[in-house]
Amino acid sequence: MIQRMVSAAIVLFGIISLSLVSRAEEPTLALEQRLDRLVLDYYPSATELGAAVLVMVDGKPVLRKGYGMADVKKGVKVTPDMIFRIASITKQFTAVAVLQLVQAGKVSLTDPISKYVPEFDTRGKTITIENLLTHTSGLFNVTALDDFDSQITRDFKPIEVANLIAGKPLEFEPGSQFKYSNTNYILLGMLIEKVTGRTYAENLEKSIAKPLGLTDTRYSRDDALTTRHARGYDQESSGQCVPMKPMSMT
Repeated sequence: MIQRMVSAAIVLFGIISLSLVSRAEEPTLALEQRLDRLVLDYYPSATELGAAVLVMVDGKPVLRKGYGMADVKKGVKVTPDMIFRIASITKQFTAVAVLQLVQAGKVSLTDPISKYVPEFDTRGKTITIENLLTHTSGLFNVTALDDFDSQITRDFKPIEVANLIAGKPLEFEPGSQFKYSNTNYILLGMLIEKVTGRTYAENLEKSIAKPLGLTDTRYSRDDALTTRHARGYDQESSGQCVPMKPMSMT
């Protein structure tokens, strides 16, 4: 598959090891200046694809800054409040939503996914919710299909995406190995919709984003992009970055 790129959004959490950002020749510079110089090593050009960087120490921002461009064609610079598509980092939100249902007693980690998505063929094997969460299901990764990229502009129902791997044997016995597979999280999204009676987007808003005050966190749609959205780019084999072709968020 072509490597997918967006103007990178970098968020650093937790304790920062100052040894990573200290330079022997700059002992007198403030932490913000040292961090700024570190990021500039990776994003030195103001006219090329950039990043929004937030570094927190003890709950307080020590660096909050945009670097480079969010939209090269239109000359839009990255700002600290730029909105980025986070792609597979979405899986963390899916996992939280599932664990909320576990905590509420509506789902068990040992439940088979067939209990919630009976229309999906598990090849006669018991694949648990925990297997899906931890990428130990053995299910083939749907986005690794040879023809997957040719279909990304089509609008699919979740079960139609999952069923693109119909007929593919399991790659290993569930629970016996780890292998990353997007198929796992498509099925978990379906579980969320089945148990909550909401769409994935509605559940994200009501159970996670709104309670936490995440006003700029939402399910992405091409028809809802604003001037604050960084544009996506593909990196070609030559290394050149070109605007990413449309992709159905279904």
